[in-house]
Amino acid sequence: MAQSSGVTQCPKCGSVGTYPIRMQQGGQVITCNNCRKNFTAQVDHGQFIGRNR
Repeated sequence: MAQSSGVTQCPKCGSVGTYPIRMQQGGQVITCNNCRKNFTAQVDHGQFIGRNR
């Protein structure tokens, strides 16, 4: 699978950023580019689906 990227929003600071998607399905841990805190973004079929925590 080629590495793709997607846009998602940090639930802690609200900033929107582009991050690499490294899985097809599940929860991917991402470090926010703005506040540097970790959050989990849900991935389904190789795309962020908008559920972040």
